[in-house]
Amino acid sequence: MLAIHKVLPLGLARLICVAGLCWPLLGCERGLPNGGHAITLQIERAPGPFGRVNGEALYRAEGCPQADAEKTLPVPYTRLDDQRYTATVRKQAPPDAAPDSACSWRLMSTTVNLSATDAPEDERYVAQLSADEMDAGEPVRRHYWRGTYPRMPGALITRNLGETDPEVFRPEFRKVLFSITLTSTALP
Repeated sequence: MLAIHKVLPLGLARLICVAGLCWPLLGCERGLPNGGHAITLQIERAPGPFGRVNGEALYRAEGCPQADAEKTLPVPYTRLDDQRYTATVRKQAPPDAAPDSACSWRLMSTTVNLSATDAPEDERYVAQLSADEMDAGEPVRRHYWRGTYPRMPGALITRNLGETDPEVFRPEFRKVLFSITLTSTALP
């Protein structure tokens, strides 16, 4: 077992130990980050600029009276360049999202939506990772037809979920696809 006082100054070591012992007694364990995932979004062969890139994470309640409770929390994406964005998703919902102390909130999935602008008629390109896919850490790529960018005139549905297999598109469309790849890296 590591002697914490040999690694840290004695006063700081005592403070950490006391806080570590008191934290669960005060019910503060829900306030700890408890790990998460760094999500990297990579766009290849983009049909144009994406002025709107936003995400969300879906959490499901466990061990509480409202067993079917779910919460969706925003996940802000940071632009690295025109083709790459990054975000952080927590494994558990933060305490302000789960005021009922009997509940534990578990991450179910994270979703990102991209569109040319904020206009409601713009096509929304959607990519998603399940909790299992995030834990696996393998890249998940979805393909989209470029012909709907920025919008498909007269379209009633503007949400495009893409396809994991480009072969499902007709041969003439396969040459004009772009892709969105989401990759998750576990955080401590």
